[in-house]
Amino acid sequence: MAGSTCDIIMLNVNPFGVFRKESEKSVKDAVNRLYPKTTLPSYLLSVPPLSEFGDLSCSICFDLSKTAQASPNSIASNIVKEISKNDANLVV
Repeated sequence: MAGSTCDIIMLNVNPFGVFRKESEKSVKDAVNRLYPKTTLPSYLLSVPPLSEFGDLSCSICFDLSKTAQASPNSIASNIVKEISKNDANLVV
């Protein structure tokens, strides 16, 4: 509107960046609760090479399987359950 006193405020927010940050925090928190002696890498999530594999990927289950004496699939299931019960606003 010409001469209007209304201001348009644009926020510079990257929705995928926010999703990635929240997802990484959820995974780190879940792993720390389930495997408290684990040292996590500084960069936990990555973008998979093919979009069919999802938006983000994490290979921590393979690393943990060596020390936790459990299969990567079992560890992944435990992490998903831990995230699901503690981070209700994050879709897993």
